[in-house]
Amino acid sequence: VIYDYGLGIGGPIVKDRLWFFSANRYWGSQTFGAANNFFNKSPVFYRYEPDTSKPVYSDTYFRDIAGRFTWQATEKQKVSIQLNYQRGCRCWQGIAGSSDPEASFSFFYTPHYITQGSWTYPATNKFLLKSGVGYIYQGVEFSSFGYELPERRRITNINDPERGTDIWGGTFGAFVANDNGDRQRQDNVSYFTSASYVTGSMEMQVGFDGQWGIFQQKGNPFPADGYDYIFTGGLPLQITQFAGPFRSEGRVKKAGAYGSLRY
Repeated sequence: VIYDYGLGIGGPIVKDRLWFFSANRYWGSQTFGAANNFFNKSPVFYRYEPDTSKPVYSDTYFRDIAGRFTWQATEKQKVSIQLNYQRGCRCWQGIAGSSDPEASFSFFYTPHYITQGSWTYPATNKFLLKSGVGYIYQGVEFSSFGYELPERRRITNINDPERGTDIWGGTFGAFVANDNGDRQRQDNVSYFTSASYVTGSMEMQVGFDGQWGIFQQKGNPFPADGYDYIFTGGLPLQITQFAGPFRSEGRVKKAGAYGSLRY
């Protein structure tokens, strides 16, 4: 299933002074997995009971709601502000014949806020000033159980009489599988100011710009208590414990100035 819907609307709020425009999009897709693979309906973490009314599928969706306002502040000065709210999910990615939805991974992109503002001022027909600022708030949540119960643990059952090797309850693979709802933050602020002067065969431009941002990665390598359980034919065989939770922090700061002169 693939779908994509969009709606745009705009017009003047105050004649010759203030305008608005809104662009909105809703899109995504759903892909069903292998036959005879179903969600788990058992509330007991070590037991798999297929819910035959819910065949497995991957679900990808994104939403973008945007609005822009443009204000003609004076005869020559114009201010524009744009706001975006975004959310989405890549849910139950990597499902396979021997891997159930709870053993896949999901990325929840929510919320994302994007704010941009700009100012332009053509002081004369030769001299132009511009300035702008932008802010992005990005929240990403990693989960190995999608919308399932948070107490699920990863179970690998080998030598299953019906399915061979079966995996459920937690992600197969060592990466950020579960951040317990504490979203990864990836935010940044950027800004710029520039001045341009053009006359005859000469063009001169000066300005500066900068950026500040953070990048986080945190969570547990596997769901719940960090244990990985292996069964054989339904009987316990092995338990592996992983250290967690973990956390890393990144920072970026940038500032620069530039100038150019061309004849």
